[in-house]
Amino acid sequence: RLTSPTSATNYNWYGPNGYITSTTNPTNFLEIAASATANNSGTYGLTVDNANCESQLVNLTVTVSSPPATAIAVSDCNAGNITMELPDLSGQGITYQWLRGVTPAGTSSSLTTSTLGQYSVVLTDGNTCDFTTNVFEIFASDFVGSIPSLGISSLTGNEVCLGVETTFTSSQIGSGISNTWEIEDPSATITTATGNSFLQTFNTAGTWKVRLYSNYSSPNIGIGCSEKTITVTSAPAYTADVSLPGTTKCPSEEVILSFSETDIISYTWDDINSTSGPLTVSEEGTYTATFITDKGCEVVADAITITNLPGLELSSQSPSIVDNTVQLADGQLSVNLSVALTATNVNWQITPPTAGNIISGTATSQQVEISLSAPQATITVTGTVGSCDESETITVINGSSVPRKSFSPNGDGQNDEWKIVNSSLLNGCTVYILDGRGAHVFVTKLPTDGINGDPDSIWDGQYNGKMAPEGVYYYVIKCSDSSANQSGSILLAR
Repeated sequence: RLTSPTSATNYNWYGPNGYITSTTNPTNFLEIAASATANNSGTYGLTVDNANCESQLVNLTVTVSSPPATAIAVSDCNAGNITMELPDLSGQGITYQWLRGVTPAGTSSSLTTSTLGQYSVVLTDGNTCDFTTNVFEIFASDFVGSIPSLGISSLTGNEVCLGVETTFTSSQIGSGISNTWEIEDPSATITTATGNSFLQTFNTAGTWKVRLYSNYSSPNIGIGCSEKTITVTSAPAYTADVSLPGTTKCPSEEVILSFSETDIISYTWDDINSTSGPLTVSEEGTYTATFITDKGCEVVADAITITNLPGLELSSQSPSIVDNTVQLADGQLSVNLSVALTATNVNWQITPPTAGNIISGTATSQQVEISLSAPQATITVTGTVGSCDESETITVINGSSVPRKSFSPNGDGQNDEWKIVNSSLLNGCTVYILDGRGAHVFVTKLPTDGINGDPDSIWDGQYNGKMAPEGVYYYVIKCSDSSANQSGSILLAR
């Protein structure tokens, strides 16, 4: 406002760009608009009239200062420190006063801080005019790296394995927030991404930097910024730990294969039904595991070879041992077993003892023949081979009971009795012989002493003390276990 120091009847005001106006008493001032710009700068003049007497022109130069650029911008985000700046106009006489709320925070054209809050700047020009910028707020912001495909929800120590697809997710998600990412590789090449999250595959080992800018438009204009250093490493090479006695052991000994490295979160043994975790091994062979680390490395470990020292080498002459079992053929009553000739302190044991007996060799022989008198028996042999005290156990299953189809009781010593081969398998069962009309001609309960000391010889062909006539007869075997019941025909021929 320009004011005349003298009272007059009329006031004649002159201004830039041909401006002329007249006012009458008592308006002795000229108001320059609050919205004035640099175009309003210039020389202003005043004359006054009093009783038709006009004063001389009095001039005054007025300068209207334009506010400088006042929008706060972010120029850098480094490890959580945010640099805000305005154009540097100090050469034009502009001074700066940064405020966090009402607290002074800096006096240069830029300000670097990690302190959250609302910031503004008061700029003062050479005419002592003050201009205040918009309010710019620094918000809290963070992000997390994860490997969802491996169930890793947060990177340990911000380390990740080479070639692993990693998801980065902003903690700031909502209305009025937009997230921008910078990814700087070890060669300082920067790529960008936008969105609340993004996927990154690290294809070069070394130090990477990931920066997040969370830009806010509501309630205040502002930003949240964070930076993480990501260390990308090549997959480690691990070898499984082997418990005592180590990779070379006695056949009956067991070792445990495991990994003790603390960064391994899981491992699976290949070709062993995908067993996870420590593996107990007794069989010799080569074992390999695939492990996953907390950095997302999925790697095949170095192979471990387990070797067995010579053992008892238990074998069966015929039939052979399959899955620790010997299945005798129909009608086969015994089995020949042997251990290595280098074995000492040999001892054979039959369980239960009534299930069979050694008919060739002794309980301390390297070779034995064992006859079975039960449906099955457990055979255990112990001995020493070199430095190894060993024990092996097998199950011997008797051949099935087989009733003969015919016999000829004529006294020639050939096939004179009707037999049930392996009748001991039917102990507790009752045998019925019937003629063609269904009449019982013979009944006995197993086991029997048999004929001439042979428990498999069941019927000599007699009925009521006389030789039964030639022809077809029928047998029925009934047992408490109905699954063992049998029936069939018998041809009696002389």
